[in-house]
Amino acid sequence: MADTSLLNFSSGARRLLQDSQFRVLNGRKSFFAPVIGPDYTFFRFDKACMVPIDAQSRAALEEMDCAISDLPFEQVDWTEGQVLVLDNWRILHGRSSPAGSGGGRVLERVLVQ
Repeated sequence: MADTSLLNFSSGARRLLQDSQFRVLNGRKSFFAPVIGPDYTFFRFDKACMVPIDAQSRAALEEMDCAISDLPFEQVDWTEGQVLVLDNWRILHGRSSPAGSGGGRVLERVLVQ
């Protein structure tokens, strides 16, 4: 996990990330979206499902790759019964298969407004 509030983009890089469109593949219906939402309100960045559609979005992808390579990442070592709650629009996160699980896991989704 990495906290996106630690990212410090120049105004030009921020504009690039807000203006560049990616095709987001979600298994049901693809859509287009930028990395940074309006007014810097959220980040959407997942190289597994976000496909750059032009030179501008490829430049945005390079900008994000460079930015996140400098972020401190924290690994969470799970034990049975643990729960982790995080702000999905603020935290960049990924998943690996739990050790000894054969790749199985249960993910629950909760919306708090």
